[in-house]
Amino acid sequence: MFLSTFKLSADVDERRPRGTFSAAFVDYRPGSELLYKELMICPAITSGDYAKHVTITDIWVDLPASVSGGRAIWGVPKGLCQFTFEEQVSGPLARSSWIAGVDDTPIASARFTGASKLAVRLPVPSGRIYQPVLPEGDGPKMGTMAASARFLPCRATWTFHPSGPLGWLAGQRPIVSVRARNFRMRMGVAD
Repeated sequence: MFLSTFKLSADVDERRPRGTFSAAFVDYRPGSELLYKELMICPAITSGDYAKHVTITDIWVDLPASVSGGRAIWGVPKGLCQFTFEEQVSGPLARSSWIAGVDDTPIASARFTGASKLAVRLPVPSGRIYQPVLPEGDGPKMGTMAASARFLPCRATWTFHPSGPLGWLAGQRPIVSVRARNFRMRMGVAD
């Protein structure tokens, strides 16, 4: 997982209020139930009934089974897109680049530079998930999440296509960026 945090100074809409957002490119590899790539956007919910919950407002993957499962089980608004991922490792330094797009229309791209190894595995505090009702859904979805990873700080440059679905992030610069190697996550549906 390659993750950066951004700060928006103005509301975009009801689902994307001003505040802190995380953007991540993720590569689910062997060991995962499904193998696919993903681009997701998550706001930090800081007030209201779902404060301190994780929610996903925008997400694309390259596997149809992930789209249907994400929508049905988790209420996550997944769409399909294509990804390009390249990485060059030279000694302890890794340079990685991602591109996500639908057909010939780019959504986002990012470049990451940082250490490639020598990180300690750290737990991510357990969290709660809240997904609002999808147009085809039957109600909000709740869940739990626990994760751990080998976190490495990195430098990142993101480009969000101004006329694409993430155009509201165009021109934003990351506050902080990390690479989470050997990312492990467990999710459960709450009753």
